[in-house]
Amino acid sequence: MAVRRDEPTTAAPGACVGRRAARQELYNQRISWPEAQERLRRHYLAVGDKPEYTRVTAILADGFPFTGALQFEAAAALIAIGRPADALRYSRRAVDLEPRNVNHLLVNAHALILTGAWTMGARCSSRCCCSSPATQRHTRCCSNSARR
Repeated sequence: MAVRRDEPTTAAPGACVGRRAARQELYNQRISWPEAQERLRRHYLAVGDKPEYTRVTAILADGFPFTGALQFEAAAALIAIGRPADALRYSRRAVDLEPRNVNHLLVNAHALILTGAWTMGARCSSRCCCSSPATQRHTRCCSNSARR
């Protein structure tokens, strides 16, 4: 039986409602491309679809390479699904953009260690201890108490 064009069609069983809604709003120009991608990210995160969340996050990070938070999120998502080698590109970009951000340094160190670059990972993680004023106070406090 052919589907008539004037009849609304229903989605196939299992179709992604959030993805379809974002596409429709983008097509009708109610939202921008970044907003559609952000909605998809939130949808995939809510339903627990890590590979799709990671894919969309990486697309956004590539589309906006000067946003440190997106680079960090892409690196963290890639590490979470077991792709630390791919995460290095994003973590390095995040550190280049915001070299004093402890989260960026930690995700970079994590990716380096997981890819076997132990020395570089250790150096990067030691930078974390020196970059945050709170961490510096904690380090001084710990080193002072160790001397006592």
